[in-house]
Amino acid sequence: MEPLGEQMLLQILDMLDPIAVFSPDGYYRYVNEQWRRCSGVTLPSETLPQYHPWDLLPDSRVKTVIQTHRPIIGEIININQSPVYVSYLPIFQDGRFEGVLMWQMLQGMERASKAAKMVELLQQELASVHSNLEQIKQEQRILSEIAGDGPAVAQLRREILEAARTDSTVLIQGETGTGKELVARAIHRLSRRSKGRFVPVNCSAIPASLMESEFFGYEEGAFTGAKRGGRAGKLELASGGTLLLDEIHQMDFFMQPKLLRVLQEHQVERLGGNHPISVDFRCIAAANVNLKAQAAKGAFRDDLYYRLNVIHIDVPPLRKRREDIPQLVGMFIDKLNARLGTHIIAANDSALQLLMGYDWPGNIRELQNAVEAAMNRAWDGILETKHFRLDEGPSIGTPVSGGAFRQDRAQFEKDAIVNALRECSGNKSLAAAKLGISRSVLYSKLRKYGLG
Repeated sequence: MEPLGEQMLLQILDMLDPIAVFSPDGYYRYVNEQWRRCSGVTLPSETLPQYHPWDLLPDSRVKTVIQTHRPIIGEIININQSPVYVSYLPIFQDGRFEGVLMWQMLQGMERASKAAKMVELLQQELASVHSNLEQIKQEQRILSEIAGDGPAVAQLRREILEAARTDSTVLIQGETGTGKELVARAIHRLSRRSKGRFVPVNCSAIPASLMESEFFGYEEGAFTGAKRGGRAGKLELASGGTLLLDEIHQMDFFMQPKLLRVLQEHQVERLGGNHPISVDFRCIAAANVNLKAQAAKGAFRDDLYYRLNVIHIDVPPLRKRREDIPQLVGMFIDKLNARLGTHIIAANDSALQLLMGYDWPGNIRELQNAVEAAMNRAWDGILETKHFRLDEGPSIGTPVSGGAFRQDRAQFEKDAIVNALRECSGNKSLAAAKLGISRSVLYSKLRKYGLG
């Protein structure tokens, strides 16, 4: 089949709806006869390329397409004082922007309307997908702050995401140093209240005599020494955001029914005040004891316990997630290098085995302190067992592989001693230093395991 000649092609274009083509910088390149008739543009062909469409048609959106390289479908503009449907399509060749096609649709009003609606729906869908992707990235960034790849941490992350979806009260329980406040902050940052304040309150740090004024605030003159103008309490400050009641079990017993009432009625009244103030906060409570057991023996109000325990999260102790210790140690080294001015690269395998065998009664906080102390003792770039001073007596740690003990303590101690002696060419003083124990303890263990 012979290709269409230029003359034939122009004749076909003249039979179509009004069409105009513009250069990348917005000058007229081509208009067909339909365009001339409908637009009322009477300029001769030789002078038309000197003009932009917005010079002749003020409502034109060609400039927008030049700036964005995105199509505009089914726009209504006024031509010759009549509303018409116009679409604008960017022209590309080999990935290069070559201009804009402006198409006035005489026969396709209904089609243009449908196309415009479809484009709008697609844009909304694209915006929704983009928003969801951003939310997923934000979730990943926040949850990555809770270090660890083991099943216990994976479960904890799932529970954080579930808690973040609603405004229900949350009770977080876990031993001291497990990171309960970090969990509470993650819930807040992932929730719809993330733009509001996160107000942490340590209930054990507030004297009973000051607890009511700290929580509810006070008006000017409410008591001797009251601040001029009064002061908002913690419950009021947290409105619109999240209130963390840390060590909730230490809250004075007389304050507990008052807190319960606020949680039910969402109102506070300042000391010395005579009108209620509406508050809207999400309450997260944290405790390092079994709050249900405390309530059962009368040490904590059971009605407040049930009000707080809508969503329950247990933060696992470090001894139940030992497989995460190497990652935590690496994270602490990176963070502490900047603060301490040190240049520690990593902890060696023997040191990590030692750390993974320790029970960590102080959990993550104790581990971070131990790493910091070791970094202060180290002179080169590697942390070794000799740099750590763990409160475990003369015992050498127990190894863990895959998150579970695979050798008993005695077998590991024996293997660790053999490895240390081999690495130190049989020098017992160096081996003892490498294992972080004294020479006398090493000799005792050598006799115990029949090693010399």
